[in-house]
Amino acid sequence: MATSWDYDVLDGGVRDTGSYSYRLAHNGLGDETLTYQKKFLPGAGGQISFRSRLYNATSYQVAAVEISEDGGVTWDTIYSQAGGGETAFTTRTLSLSFYANKGVTLRFRYSFQGGSYYPGTDYGKGWHIDNVQFTDVRELTDLQSLNIPAGEALEFVADQPGAYLVQAQPANGWTLWPPGPLAEITASALTSFGGWSSAWERALALASGSLTPTGSHLGDGVPNLLKYAAGLAPSAPASGASPVHAVEEVLGARHLTFSFRRIAGAGSGSTENGYSVGGVTYVVETSSSLLPGSWQTGAAQVVQTSLTANSDGTETVTVRLLSPLSSKQFVRLRVTQN
Repeated sequence: MATSWDYDVLDGGVRDTGSYSYRLAHNGLGDETLTYQKKFLPGAGGQISFRSRLYNATSYQVAAVEISEDGGVTWDTIYSQAGGGETAFTTRTLSLSFYANKGVTLRFRYSFQGGSYYPGTDYGKGWHIDNVQFTDVRELTDLQSLNIPAGEALEFVADQPGAYLVQAQPANGWTLWPPGPLAEITASALTSFGGWSSAWERALALASGSLTPTGSHLGDGVPNLLKYAAGLAPSAPASGASPVHAVEEVLGARHLTFSFRRIAGAGSGSTENGYSVGGVTYVVETSSSLLPGSWQTGAAQVVQTSLTANSDGTETVTVRLLSPLSSKQFVRLRVTQN
């Protein structure tokens, strides 16, 4: 959002529905804009509709909806209305079909084009916008840009499974040409450490074989095998692979809980005795002393209390230690490659 003067764009005094409307007003002579920070992808039937009220505005004060295909460098006007004194909200519906399958940015702009105008942000002045709705329009998130040298192919490795849109834009020196059509692809989960390491070596331009199970790509002390087992990229922060502990009270006794991420999918075994999936085995171990040979595992030590599916192809497992919390109690996750 960009305004030339400091005022509250949310207005509770004039609204169509709910508690607030958006309001753009000319407290000075500059253009007032309200821009969506995320990009959109209209479909063939894409449209935007909103309730509009342009009151206490002259014909030199113009309300417009604008759309950009280049991230806000240039704008096309798809709706324009000069001021005239509307006393009620009116529905405006605009087609976005011309921009189908194109990543676009949208904004509302209230401009002053010279001449007389109603200044200030008093009650009722300016352009009020309410109840904005989209039809057949998707929101584009987690946008990334990759520079591909001439003559090389794009190899896309997603951070997590799911649907992705890929678009190429040719460049010649400092000149950017219009982007090509969007292609929708589906990324599947990598089901072995070997496939994971090979894919990320190519994506990160690393030497073949450099992502070893015991090595740490970031040098953060977290082995690559553990990041794979947690469903992470080798460049992901160490915190993403770290288990989380808490204390839970059961029948008046306090017990330690332990949560960790693992690859989702059909596996074998049990959380309590060792669970294998994706070519690795997860084992929860407990100890009261940290001495060699003191680590124990099995259903006599822990019980799984929850299993939560995540959106990135992993699941979060929580176990509870069966022994009540004592002065010394330790728990760890051991991951081994099958």
